[in-house]
Amino acid sequence: MTTDLIHGLIGPNGAGKTTLLRVLAGQLRSEGDLTVFGERPFDNPEVLDRAVLAGIDAPIPASWPVRKILAVGSARHVTWDADRAEELVTRFDLPTGRNYSELSRGQKSAASLVFACASGCELMLLDEPYLGLDTAKREAFYRTIREEMERLPRTITMSTHHLHESERLLDTVLYLEDGHLTLAGPVEDLAEQILELTGPAEEVNRVISRLGNVPELRREDMSIGRRSIIDLRATPERADAAFDTARQTGGKVRVSEVTLEQAVLALEVITDEPRRRQRPTVPTAHAHRRDGGVTPRGTGDPVVRRGLRRRIRTGRHGMVGGGNRTPGPPCSHVGALPGDWA
Repeated sequence: MTTDLIHGLIGPNGAGKTTLLRVLAGQLRSEGDLTVFGERPFDNPEVLDRAVLAGIDAPIPASWPVRKILAVGSARHVTWDADRAEELVTRFDLPTGRNYSELSRGQKSAASLVFACASGCELMLLDEPYLGLDTAKREAFYRTIREEMERLPRTITMSTHHLHESERLLDTVLYLEDGHLTLAGPVEDLAEQILELTGPAEEVNRVISRLGNVPELRREDMSIGRRSIIDLRATPERADAAFDTARQTGGKVRVSEVTLEQAVLALEVITDEPRRRQRPTVPTAHAHRRDGGVTPRGTGDPVVRRGLRRRIRTGRHGMVGGGNRTPGPPCSHVGALPGDWA
């Protein structure tokens, strides 16, 4: 996983997300070849001093008040930022005199997040850090993560089920299923290479057939025709052809890029083994900066390009073009599989 990016760890319950985070944090032994900062992580001071794991299930003594938890963090981490801790305690309205066991679920999430952010650790591992947070506090959480990447660039790996909300933060996603990594790559590539086609069934089928042998992840017959989701990750060069072919139908077929949540849901429907083996291998990819305007939904244009998600962090990626798909220079390399950390 490339440094100074936010990686989303997704997958069904029991897939191994929390276990992987604990392995990366040096809390659990692991088999196989896994390194963090070039070291085997388990019980390794070189890793433990530079990584922090946050979540409501973190092993924090129940009798400790919040102020003691933060004091321990200050003594533990030489990179501790007391001013940042105080700022976030105020933002999340944390009762510093209350014991950890007396905190609500959302307050425990907030306390753990404050600890992680104030630690200054290069590797932040967040295990569903939004649990129990109300709408306002969740917005504060996402704002805090954006600020952290601007204030002190670091590597963040976050397990999440809230793809609709998290998409605006994530640079890459890693999908775990039954303890195995089945999907990995930049979020924008995933969204741009899994396309939705809607229109009369005959016309949709014609567009798909012209693209050649591309996997069809989902097909839904509707009153207005057919809705199909196709997977072009193995043949990303065909994406332009999909848009161009749709134009040739005279507006009968509409092509659009999907959200991260839609892409993952579509990929999850492939559950039987014969179809699972047809999943394309995800190659090592690059996250690109693209320029140009965005064609909004609902404008009447049958071809809709959502493009690179509308990131709130500035200076890391530009907006994706609606006029053409020619990529600009790569701005960050994203490996296809987790491995070495810088």
